[in-house]
Amino acid sequence: MIVGCNFHFTQALNRKLQNLGLREIWNNEGYPGEWIRCLKALAFLPESLVLTAFNAILRNPPAYDDGNNHLMDFRNYFENTWLNGRFPIKLWNQWENDSPRTTNHAEGYHNRLNLMEVRDMNLAPMHNRDQVRVRNLRRGAYQPKPRDGTYVDLDNRITGAKQ
Repeated sequence: MIVGCNFHFTQALNRKLQNLGLREIWNNEGYPGEWIRCLKALAFLPESLVLTAFNAILRNPPAYDDGNNHLMDFRNYFENTWLNGRFPIKLWNQWENDSPRTTNHAEGYHNRLNLMEVRDMNLAPMHNRDQVRVRNLRRGAYQPKPRDGTYVDLDNRITGAKQ
């Protein structure tokens, strides 16, 4: 199953909020900020409930007098891009995802390759070292680096909320 990176999903939403001049409200307490956080949280509902929740609760943005109706613009962007558009719900939905919710691990690996200037390098020795490391991890020869406790707590909260 291919699942998109939740970090990049929320980053795209934040970028659109910024472009619409809504940066000051997305983290604020109060209804407009809460409404935005609820849109982002749709990624953690079962896929079958995302459209229902959007239509029942989030279709109409809260009243916010910015003079330009930018919350409605953001709602239209979300609906046209993430619900009925380019990115199917299945791609950004995290409900069934028990794997990492970000692609940081892959990005870190690619960054390491770029730092090594691999354009003209023979990758076979590095590949062999990585294969040995994976085999050793699988058989328990050594433990992987422990995860940051903040993320462990967050995973536990998400798992608890699913039950």
